[in-house]
Amino acid sequence: MIDPEDLMRTTVSTVSWTVVILRTPAAIRSAHQRWIWLTVSAQSVVTLIDLRPVTRFIDAATGIPHVADLSKDLAALVFVAALLAFILHVRASGASIPAWKRWIPFCLAGATALIMVAAFPFAHPTRDRFLGPPATWDLLVLYWAPFLIYYAVVTALAALLFWGHLKQVRGGLLRAGMTIMAIAIGVGLVYVASRSLMLLTASRTVVGVMSVTSSSFFLLIAVGGSLVALEPLIRQVSDWRNRRRLHPLWRTLVHTTPHVVLEPSASPWGEFLAFKDAHLHLYRRVIEIRDAILILRDYVTPDTVQDIDQFLEEQHASCGDTEPLVTACWLQIARQHMIHGRSPRPHALNTTELGGDNLDSEVRFLLTISNAWHAPLVQQATYRLALVEKT
Repeated sequence: MIDPEDLMRTTVSTVSWTVVILRTPAAIRSAHQRWIWLTVSAQSVVTLIDLRPVTRFIDAATGIPHVADLSKDLAALVFVAALLAFILHVRASGASIPAWKRWIPFCLAGATALIMVAAFPFAHPTRDRFLGPPATWDLLVLYWAPFLIYYAVVTALAALLFWGHLKQVRGGLLRAGMTIMAIAIGVGLVYVASRSLMLLTASRTVVGVMSVTSSSFFLLIAVGGSLVALEPLIRQVSDWRNRRRLHPLWRTLVHTTPHVVLEPSASPWGEFLAFKDAHLHLYRRVIEIRDAILILRDYVTPDTVQDIDQFLEEQHASCGDTEPLVTACWLQIARQHMIHGRSPRPHALNTTELGGDNLDSEVRFLLTISNAWHAPLVQQATYRLALVEKT
């Protein structure tokens, strides 16, 4: 019969190593991915050594009793140091962090590790998990005290930083991943508390709490870390897709104002395959569309826009937000005026409040214009105003 604890340990280790392997290429390419990759990698080493067959193999291969316990605890120091370094990197929001600040958690972990290694040869555990008799103060305390103090302080600091940063996180997947990691660190605090209590008691309840919280801590970190690591990829796919969705509107506008193009346009297949630097390409596309709108606004007047508003109210008074419909309509009229050589009137139309206040909201607004471009109501309004101008 499979031991539930062994099954949980195996599951956590498998999930952790899967995340590490899948995210290694991204960690090589992007510095932003390396801290979360290092965190999950250190955790994966801990969970691997924690497997009973691996523990027995390390002890047998080295001929040193309990050296696997020492190795696991040293890897755990690296894990919590990397976890703190990761949230410090995230909170920096792209600003550079001095190297000495970034490596402080690892330097303190190194100092803690030296004390533990020095105490290790003189410690004589009598219980599983490198523990001695309950409430017995010997050299095992010199081993465990630095570890538990460091683990508790760093985990508590990471918890404060994670929860304090959550309100600044945007994006559903990234926020979900950071929330899971914040919850995981809260579980980690319960784990280190129960681990400390094990020095004082052999209670099965405390052992059970420690075992469950340990596995939950590592599993939640792996899941949350994988979501955080996947967020840039999801964002890249979204940017690529939005660029493709804006292509019809962009193509129509730059056909009339070709000088707004920042770089030569790729072939349809080349653009379809242009997945790398998707965010930069989307940003350029939005700029080119906005520049075209700024040029075309000089070919319509506020009176024309007022006529469009009036027509839409007469035809569909309950159609809700009409700004995309109005914008699509006057852009089509402006294009016709420019094509037919009508003289522009500089700044005839004020467009400063048109669109969004950041890239995401701007993309959403431009997509609504693109969707409205061929709407029957827009075509009717454009045709009617064109007839009025001819008469």
